Amino acid sequence: SRPTLLTRLFAPVLTIGAALWFPIVQPVLEIALARTFTEFSRETLLLVVQLLGASYLIKSVGFLMIYFFALWMWLRWLASRRILRALRRTTDDQHPAAAIITWAGRLIDPVERHAARLRALSARIDELTTRERSAA
Repeated sequence: SRPTLLTRLFAPVLTIGAALWFPIVQPVLEIALARTFTEFSRETLLLVVQLLGASYLIKSVGFLMIYFFALWMWLRWLASRRILRALRRTTDDQHPAAAIITWAGRLIDPVERHAARLRALSARIDELTTRERSAA
């Protein structure tokens, strides 16, 4: 089945939002809410410079790796659940694929019966030929 609009919007917001929120937006917002406006401007600029520095970004990569690994595992579980559900539907007797396979099997039955009759006839001809040769 196709994902809903909410699901299609949720995935990018979850991934991009997490990549921006945890290392950059959340620390800036934390200082902004804890300080007054005059302290906010100077410390916020200093914090933004620190957050965009290499040492802080390297520290936050570990957390983001854990976060995205958990997200990947959740999406993998969700996909496998959908695949198993689809496989269950295909093995159901009411599914069109099962009806087609049954129908194809029924089409082959007359051909198999005819082939069996031809084999029996061929065996009988071989038997009569060997009898005729041994009698002559």
